Amino acid sequence: MNTNKHKYSVSTAQPAKLFKEKFKEWENILVGEDQHSIRNQIYEMMFDSVFFQCINESRKYAAKDDKGNIKQNKMIHYFINQSFFKTQLLSIRRLKDKRSDVYSSRRLIKDIKKNSALLTRKNILDAYNLPYDYEKAMEYLRQNTEALGKVLNAHKIICETASFIGNNLLFCGFGSVLHISRYGQFDQFDLFEYLDEPIASEETIKKLRGFWEEYRRETEQWNLHKI
Repeated sequence: MNTNKHKYSVSTAQPAKLFKEKFKEWENILVGEDQHSIRNQIYEMMFDSVFFQCINESRKYAAKDDKGNIKQNKMIHYFINQSFFKTQLLSIRRLKDKRSDVYSSRRLIKDIKKNSALLTRKNILDAYNLPYDYEKAMEYLRQNTEALGKVLNAHKIICETASFIGNNLLFCGFGSVLHISRYGQFDQFDLFEYLDEPIASEETIKKLRGFWEEYRRETEQWNLHKI
C-alpha cells in the first residue's frame, strides 16, 4: 500500500484540527445519541440476550412428565429460540459491517487504523484541552477519573472492543453494556411478574387448536390455484 499520499494529506491538513474533527466523528459513532450508534446497538443486543438467558435458565427448573420431558410448550419455545438466534446474528453482523456508511465496530476500527497517523499524544490531549505535561495530565486524571456460548463470546468481544476504544482512546466513557435504564418501559414493573401464571387456559387451548386447523385449511387453498 502506498502510504506517501496518506502521510502528505495528514501533514498538510493541520493534524490537530483534523484529529479533533475525526475524534468527534468517532465519538458519535461509538456513543452518540443516534439509535444506530455502537453503544445503542449493544444495549439492544444485550437486553435481548439477558431476556433469553432468563427464559433459558427457567427451563432447568421446569416440571417434567412421566417420560422425563420438560412440560413446556414446544411451539412457543421453538419460536423463542429461532427468534433469538436470528436477531442476535443480525445484531452481530451489523456491528461487524465494514461499509463506510453504517455505524459499526469494524467501520470504526478501520477508520481509526486509516487515520492512525493522527493518533499522537499531543493531538489526543489537545482534543480534550489537556496539558501536554505528563505529570499535570496524570494529576488531572487522578482527580477526575455453544450456539449460545458462541453468541455470548461474540457479545464479550464486541463489548470489550467498544469499551476499550471509548475508555482508552476517545476517553468518552462507555458505561455498563447492560443499561436497563435506557428501556424505560421496563422500569415500572417487575420483569418476572406473572411468570407463574399459565400462558393459556384449557379453554384457550381448544380455541387455539381450532384456529390452527382453520388456518391450515386456508393455506391448503393457496396450493390449489393454477395458472
